[in-house]
Amino acid sequence: MNSKHPSTQSAGKRIKPARVIVLLFCLVAVAAAGIALRTGLLTKKVAVAQAGARRVAGRVGVSVPPSPNIPISGAAQFSAQSQPNPDGTITAGKIIMAPPIKRTVNEIMAEQATRPAKDTVRVMPEHEIDRRDKPQRPGALATSQWPLPAQGELRQAQLNAPQTVGLSFDGATLTDTGAFPPDSMGAVGPSQFFTFVNGRLRTFSKTTGVADGVINADPDVFFASVMTPVTPPVVLNFTSDPQVRYDRFSGRWFLTIIDVPCTNATCTTTAANRSLIAISNSGTLSGGTVWSFFQFQADPGTNFLDYPSLGIDVNALYIGGNMFTSAGSFVGTNGYVVQKSSVLGGGPGVVSVFANLAAGAGAGPESPRGV
Repeated sequence: MNSKHPSTQSAGKRIKPARVIVLLFCLVAVAAAGIALRTGLLTKKVAVAQAGARRVAGRVGVSVPPSPNIPISGAAQFSAQSQPNPDGTITAGKIIMAPPIKRTVNEIMAEQATRPAKDTVRVMPEHEIDRRDKPQRPGALATSQWPLPAQGELRQAQLNAPQTVGLSFDGATLTDTGAFPPDSMGAVGPSQFFTFVNGRLRTFSKTTGVADGVINADPDVFFASVMTPVTPPVVLNFTSDPQVRYDRFSGRWFLTIIDVPCTNATCTTTAANRSLIAISNSGTLSGGTVWSFFQFQADPGTNFLDYPSLGIDVNALYIGGNMFTSAGSFVGTNGYVVQKSSVLGGGPGVVSVFANLAAGAGAGPESPRGV
């Protein structure tokens, strides 16, 4: 016999279904939370994986071919190969560049106006090795400079007050460039400031910081005449790693950049790339300024030049960089000396090549600084 009061039994019968409903709601909520969490983690993993893939792939996409009316540079020729000598010196190789392609600023900007706007941010490829948590070179001195300063020496710069900013302005934004990282470069000329980043060249008034509208172009468009052609095995190509200098000796602007000729759609492999050079015919840039474009392939085989630098003096342009295999493994470092008179005189340009200046990532034992 059930000792519970009928009203209690009825209440119990009413409560149980409610409990079941609440329990079901809880289970559904927990399951939904679990799915959401799992989806979020998967989404994050996918995003991380995609970001990594983009970092390797570079500016994934289809190259926009240059207009048919743009003249295209012929191939440079290796007339001699760089050779190491038993005494540790290097006999330079020689590259003869094709005659320059000449284009005015107005022609370049007209071509730029025909190009579609970029609709995605494309990450530039990186071969850089992460040095975090890696040991320092044994025996490296704990100093910030070499040669070591004299005892008690204090540089004048340390005594001066910090500089104050007189003028600041945006050179280019991610929206303008569609490329990351920007690898920001800039230089000052007689009347203009020239900013050069991945994805954008732009000139500004030196006194006001306002864009003067003379040059506002994608380097893929600016250097289109000298980039590696997109023909098999190359399936897409783009520019990377800009450098800009104003040369007071000649009163000219010098721009350099490399191209990245990819041999598959994700750009995990590359062909031997080119070093691209542009030289203005005047120091003050206008629509009528004529640029002379040169190029040379950095390696006679398939190695890829990356992280290029640029120095200029009265005699030459000095370009250095790290060399990688087509799959991205570090090979060594190369140096290129471009005879200045050969490129200012209308070409053909002459380049001396010093291959394998450093065949490994570390400095020699005689170096007190190490790496």
